Parts: sequence; C-alpha cells; structure tokens
Amino acid sequence: MIAMIAKGSDIHAERLLMTSVIVIAVCVVALGELWVLSSARLGETGGKEMMDVESVASVAIESGLRLHRHLGPGLLESVYESLLAATLARGGFSVERQVPVTITYDGLTLKDAFRADLLIESNLIIEVKSVDKLAPIHSKQLLTYLRVSNRPLGLLMNVGGMTFKEGLKRVVNAHHGASSLLRVNAQPA
Repeated sequence: MIAMIAKGSDIHAERLLMTSVIVIAVCVVALGELWVLSSARLGETGGKEMMDVESVASVAIESGLRLHRHLGPGLLESVYESLLAATLARGGFSVERQVPVTITYDGLTLKDAFRADLLIESNLIIEVKSVDKLAPIHSKQLLTYLRVSNRPLGLLMNVGGMTFKEGLKRVVNAHHGASSLLRVNAQPA
C-alpha cells in the first residue's frame, strides 16, 4: 500500500514536471517570436521607427510559416488572414486588412477596384490564399496590385498546400535592390 502511494506521488510529480516543461517551452517560443518581430525594427526618425520592407517581409514569412505549422491546411482564407494580421499587429507592426485600392486609367477613376488582403507598414502587400496549388494568375494578380498601388514588394502566401514553402512567392515591383531570384515580370536592370 505504501508503495502505491509513493508511486502515485511519483506520477503526480512527473505530470507536474511535464506541465512545467510545456509552459516553459511555450514562453520561450513566445519570447522568441517577440524578439524576431522586434528585431526587424530599423532606425528612428523623429521618434517614429522606420521599417525596412525586406525586414518586414522576413518577419511576415516567419509568422506565416509558424501559422501553417500550427494549423496546417484546410481552413478558410479569412481565418489565416485574420490570424496573420493579429500576429503581426501583436509584434508592433502597422497592419491593415482588406485595404481598398483605387485605379486610375486614361482619366477614369475606379474607386475600390480591388482589396489587398493585408498591408503591412504601408509598404508590403500580402495576398493570402488557401488553395491546393497556386496558379500563375495569382502572382500576376499580386504584381498588378503592386503596380497600381505603387508598392515595392508583395508576398503571396498559400496556406492550403502541404508545405508552406511550395505556397510562398515573393513578387517584386521594379525593386532593383532586391536579391531574390523569385521575381515575377521584373524589368531587367
């Protein structure tokens, strides 16, 4: 009987230890995310922090990857969009969702011609998809969004595939300082 009581307290202690390890691991991951998010901040101008679009894109990709790892494919696009926006906003980034963009062509103006899924730090457009496989039109659509809104960089994130890597596209709008090989219709230098 005494052995059973001792064994029962050992099981309780083991469960408590495992719970503590899990809580510590979650805290370390959360602190790591905050460090990665805050490390993208560059310089200060008049008290207002400036963001490098490449650094913001790196953090957004890391956040998208973590989101895909934890949730996997199969949810609606709007769920991934909301969670990615909240994650980036929690990291201190300026995040706008479903941003209306006006197109002007040949003297004609079309208000709210399209809506960009996410606009981060007023510079980076993120288009979130939840499909089995990206089609070429998705990259072209994002490039058009970048051109008409005069933004340098966009990310196409498909969270519907089995891996995040196969669904990630970086689209550049005449951003000659970029070092990526993933350019879509970039003008030769």
